[in-house]
Amino acid sequence: GKSANVVFEDKKPSVTIAGTGMIIPNSGKLVLPFEAVNLSAVDVTVIKIYENNIPQFFQANSYQGDYDLRRVAKPVLQKTIRLDEDKSLNLQKKNRFTLDLDKLLKTEPGAMYRISIGFRREYNVYRCDNAGSEASADAENQEYYGYSENIDEDDQFWQLYSNSYPRNYRWEDRENPCTPSYYTGDKWASRNVMASNIGLVAKRGNDNSMLIVATDLLTAKTIGGVTLELLDY
Repeated sequence: GKSANVVFEDKKPSVTIAGTGMIIPNSGKLVLPFEAVNLSAVDVTVIKIYENNIPQFFQANSYQGDYDLRRVAKPVLQKTIRLDEDKSLNLQKKNRFTLDLDKLLKTEPGAMYRISIGFRREYNVYRCDNAGSEASADAENQEYYGYSENIDEDDQFWQLYSNSYPRNYRWEDRENPCTPSYYTGDKWASRNVMASNIGLVAKRGNDNSMLIVATDLLTAKTIGGVTLELLDY
């Protein structure tokens, strides 16, 4: 007879955004695919970086940055999305879902949106023994460290967004999904996206000249008559 080792993999609760693209053409269906495992729901946060603030955003950030967002952006959406409505799905395996951005918000051409998909202790469907669960019985009422900066009506949002570590956080438990310390902001999946039908390719010559090609992302054809503005730092 033959013998074999069988490994039953228990994946920890996690979420990832599929692909690497950041420009989403407006084809009437703006969707962002993501993958989740061992979660019954996710919390979606969308922060809008205003079009006229994009140059200031780029002074401190690359395309995927999130430094100093409060100066240039505003939260526009916070929503919990259930993943457990389709009873045929095995949530303990990795499944692909899509975030229907068109249904969630009206995107403005030229603005950038930072989309974060996060999760909390109570969305966990990972098998925990009782000892681990008791230790985190107060997880649903976790308090997170915050600071007080009364600038505008979004204070509470930015406090949580910037400081998503629970008060009872223990570094040694950071990889244990049966404790509150696992559920920190650094495990969220985030992506900056722009709603645009225009793709740009820019090449700089040795004589400091610039060749810029504008392409329609829906038809793959070049676009004429586009006005371009080049900014320095």
